[in-house]
Amino acid sequence: MASLAACDTDETLTVQNQDRPDVERAFSTPDGIEAILRNGFSQVFAATHAVSGALQPAAMVMSFESYGSVANFGMNLRATIPRAPIDNNRGNVTAAETNRDFQQLSLRGRTIANAIAALDRLRAGGSSLGSPAQDLRARSFGFFSLAVANGEMALMYDSVGVSRPALDPSETPPLQSYQDAMQVALAQLDSALAIANSARTATGTNGFPLPATWLRVTGGTTSLDDYIRIIRSMKARFRAGVARNATERGAVAWAQVVADAENGINRDLVFDLNANEGWANAWLSQAMVFTGWHNMTPYIMGMADTSGGYAAWLSTPRGNRQPFLILTPDRRFPAGETRAAQQANSPAATAVLPTVYFRNRPAGEDTPGEAWGLSFYDFVRFRAYRQQASIGPWIWMSQAENDMLRAEGLMALNRAPEAVSLINRTRMINGLAAFPAGSTRETRAPAQTGGSAASCVPRTPTGPGGALECGSLYEAMKWEKRMETLFTGYAQWFTDSRGWGDLTVGTPVMWPVPFQEMDARRQPFYNSPQGDPRWTSQSSTYGFGTGSR
Repeated sequence: MASLAACDTDETLTVQNQDRPDVERAFSTPDGIEAILRNGFSQVFAATHAVSGALQPAAMVMSFESYGSVANFGMNLRATIPRAPIDNNRGNVTAAETNRDFQQLSLRGRTIANAIAALDRLRAGGSSLGSPAQDLRARSFGFFSLAVANGEMALMYDSVGVSRPALDPSETPPLQSYQDAMQVALAQLDSALAIANSARTATGTNGFPLPATWLRVTGGTTSLDDYIRIIRSMKARFRAGVARNATERGAVAWAQVVADAENGINRDLVFDLNANEGWANAWLSQAMVFTGWHNMTPYIMGMADTSGGYAAWLSTPRGNRQPFLILTPDRRFPAGETRAAQQANSPAATAVLPTVYFRNRPAGEDTPGEAWGLSFYDFVRFRAYRQQASIGPWIWMSQAENDMLRAEGLMALNRAPEAVSLINRTRMINGLAAFPAGSTRETRAPAQTGGSAASCVPRTPTGPGGALECGSLYEAMKWEKRMETLFTGYAQWFTDSRGWGDLTVGTPVMWPVPFQEMDARRQPFYNSPQGDPRWTSQSSTYGFGTGSR
């Protein structure tokens, strides 16, 4: 005791423990600031994709991008028809999933915003990360990552506490509507774009391209030009995707979407995922277990069928439906006139990004579920990711997504003939007949050469009384976008389907701010009210959710 009393207490307490995180030190050194900014996007990506217990699985079953019969992640609850409202009371069964995306995107977005502010203070004090070029690269990428965090929250929740660099570290951002929050995210993408363009003439080392560890694209680094294309495509995705219904989708600033998409990505944006290095898509791996976790309901994918099986399926009472063989000229489906033939033509488990996207599964792997949710088919385009222990390529944004955003905008601007070549690009690659030049939004999909009108794809239940008919150019755009965005990006089918008015009647179109967040703010929490036109889909393009459908 005497020895301890002799110690210089003040000196002992001022020794820094380098083994423990020091937030203030991280924001006060060039290396610390740049580390936060260069890892910003990977952290935002992890917020929504690193675990399965998030919003993604629920959003997928709500839009028929997937079907799962298990209770995990709220899948069987969200898949139920008639649809159920989102319960946001304390102790609800999906409390963790509802809170995950909001909490994690808020946390990681706020950290990035603080790092941008720290970099601005560093530069204002006459210091730098190393050079003007290095400063601009980090600052632009910070705004890009911050915009993705804010934008993805605006896609999914009715209100958002928006992170901005101007916030005081102790300040709680007020909740803003999804429309206002998305405008902030778009402005942050504009900042990322302007800073990136100014970097063209910046001096010094460690400027663009982005290192492979910053944005993990296949092929390594990301050039300045490719990075700018990615920003433009993200603007197009967010501007269109935030709409909650067909009215809001129609009011989108389509001229700006078209301009951004025209200058957007010109090839698939593929991430080289590796769970061991912090780039994981946990739900992608879990879904590829298949049994109870995923199969494809025929509700949307049945539109590929030219045999009459889909028509019979739709006319059968929902609880009595049976899987049927999809016969189609679309090469993304396994070819064959029998189940055995289609199984033989399904992709191998180790096929990396195969051109056939679906498998007709072995009969012994069929599993129980709601009658309308079952089919013979699973989506297997990214199956190799699980087979290779969560390592492999995965498409975060496809060129087709960008092209279809542009095509949708052109049709909204009454310039449908300009959209034809964009829609035909993936149609023709996949064996579907091309729309003729000069087609309008309502031009019907042509029959395959030598076939009848029943051989067209997609065949949509939009005819008199819900009868199947050859889909319009607009429906063909939707078909191509759905096929090419399956299991890519973030809630792709959900955000598109609600904006197109295609969700099943009564489907919630967004999540409330989680009760955990409202409790922390000392404000009352709330549920998504069933039947409220602001919160639930009121009609369906295809009649889904009404009558036998």
